[in-house]
Amino acid sequence: MEKPERIHKELMEKCGHIVKHFRKDLEVHDYNCIMKNPDIPFLHFARETGTDLVELTPVELLPPPGEKVPYLFGQADGPKIVKQFKDMVDVERNACGALMVMFFDGENLREIDWEEAEKICHQYFQDCHRYWDLFYPQESKIAQLS
Repeated sequence: MEKPERIHKELMEKCGHIVKHFRKDLEVHDYNCIMKNPDIPFLHFARETGTDLVELTPVELLPPPGEKVPYLFGQADGPKIVKQFKDMVDVERNACGALMVMFFDGENLREIDWEEAEKICHQYFQDCHRYWDLFYPQESKIAQLS
């Protein structure tokens, strides 16, 4: 079994019993995301009403500060995308009531607690901004002001 299929199978086994409604989130959307980007780390949130998979895309693959690309229902640059990832973790914890949090590090999937999820997200956010500050100092300052 190839890695992406293995990871999705593990997700189904570990959190499939939690998801009662909007199972397409887990069965279709998460599957497609994992197949498309099998090596990209992610945080996964499972609740009775579906799932959210938050990819921790390597900063080198994100658009730089000030360079907007189509994203969701509009446009965003890298800093805005990363902030949305961070905000999603906060929303999952405080409003959505995720019952299980999983972390895929690029190789292995494991269950984690909220403290670790927040730590991973915070570290990712900091690492991205350090990169942009180093390679795009002027654009990064402007993005931080907006």
